[in-house]
Amino acid sequence: MVNYGYFVSDTLEKMNRNLLSLKYEMRSLHEKVDKIDEIIRNNTMNSNIELNKDASASDLFVSLNSDFPLEDENSLQTFENKLLDNSYRVQLVAELARYVRNTLPSTIRAMMRFLFKDSLLQEY
Repeated sequence: MVNYGYFVSDTLEKMNRNLLSLKYEMRSLHEKVDKIDEIIRNNTMNSNIELNKDASASDLFVSLNSDFPLEDENSLQTFENKLLDNSYRVQLVAELARYVRNTLPSTIRAMMRFLFKDSLLQEY
């Protein structure tokens, strides 16, 4: 005869093991989904920040380019006063970094061409 008590007990143990395995797998999947969600949120926030930076960078580019090249002593004095503002100076350095060339002399020529008109440089 078949021992039904043993059969039922063995079946319940197998079901219990399977349920526990499923429980741990579900928990693991839930943690992975949470991590993916966090990564997506961080990327979204970073892309929004980058979009804002791009917008402010284009505004900065327009405002910086409207100030240059310097044509006379008055514009040079105004420029020196603006350089006292640290944020303006940092933005100007970032803009001037775009003019870096392969050699130092060509870099200096490109930056000087951006910053000054020849008529102002002739006075110095």
